[in-house]
Amino acid sequence: MRWITDSSRRKIAYRPVRYTGALLIILSLASCTNYNQTGTGNSICANNATCSGQASAAQSSPQPDPDSDPSAQGSGSAPSPTFKSAAPTPVKVTLATLCNAPNTEVWVCGPSYGATENIGSTLFTYYGATNPNGNASPPYWDLVLQFPATTCTRLVMNFATASPNETAYLQLIQSHSQPKTASAYNSIGTLKANLDGGPFELQGDSSDGSQVVVNGYAICKSPSGE
Repeated sequence: MRWITDSSRRKIAYRPVRYTGALLIILSLASCTNYNQTGTGNSICANNATCSGQASAAQSSPQPDPDSDPSAQGSGSAPSPTFKSAAPTPVKVTLATLCNAPNTEVWVCGPSYGATENIGSTLFTYYGATNPNGNASPPYWDLVLQFPATTCTRLVMNFATASPNETAYLQLIQSHSQPKTASAYNSIGTLKANLDGGPFELQGDSSDGSQVVVNGYAICKSPSGE
């Protein structure tokens, strides 16, 4: 303490105030530099208070990407994409296999009925045939194959009759399409047609009522054609 004299010449006791501690705190706060605006520093201010820059850096830090970070995916994440199965590959189904399928009706047709016939100079192998005694008078249409609803889309059949100088006929009858007929004189004929998916029937005929022999295949979506 020291004494000072005022304007009236009186002595007044004067005690100086120590601001050292307060000044240090102010200086410390003023020197607290925000290192965390870039998210790389860690500044602690007076009284262990964390600088506001650290909080802003935490808020601006990048969030995990759910698409690249599986741990960030929650229950609300989009489901995995689903893929439709590919369509069945079309297969060639022989007449013998078609005749051997369930729910078919035939006269002589199937794997065990394979035989050959000389048609002109060609040895023709067949697996289906009509009943030569099916009809006593023309037309002599008779059954080769009656097939239920099918997955087949295309039919290709070869046919002939063993009687020389005669004409053979083969006819396709479908549920939702017009009949289609092909003929061959003293040779091997071919019938080609699209199938509409419903039941179909193959019938043979010849100019003298002799037996018509048949072989061929269908393009189907199943091995049996059904």
